[in-house]
Amino acid sequence: MYDLQSEIEQCRIKLCSGNFHFTCKKIDNDEAKAIIQTAETTFIIGNPRVWWLGLNENLFYIESHDAINEYEIVSSLLQEKFFYFVPELDEEATGALPIYLTNYYSLRLLLDNLPYFEYYIFDNTFTWIMIENDHDELIIGKMIGS
Repeated sequence: MYDLQSEIEQCRIKLCSGNFHFTCKKIDNDEAKAIIQTAETTFIIGNPRVWWLGLNENLFYIESHDAINEYEIVSSLLQEKFFYFVPELDEEATGALPIYLTNYYSLRLLLDNLPYFEYYIFDNTFTWIMIENDHDELIIGKMIGS
């Protein structure tokens, strides 16, 4: 059975050791649970299998099959800012979703060195979320009024 969480950790450690500009800190479990709970309360309605199936109706969002263009659009939003990165894993197998504090440069390096998987990115004030799902769609949402 493929273990995405172990693969992410191995890649993260490898990139951290060889690159002083790479920043991707794993958040400890207690803090991660609190962050995930706030994100779910803010961005998600109900208890969907994956977040993008239950997005909050108070999100203004763009959905596209052209992830490259959206990455160009959001790269300015993500530049030089730290944000949370949450890979979508089978929570029953892992116990909880892991969460990392990272930046755009480091996230691109990490994703370029891993196989494709679903993930969520959101800021520490919970005003926007970006999701890349298993249908190769990039969903960018911003809370209305923020």
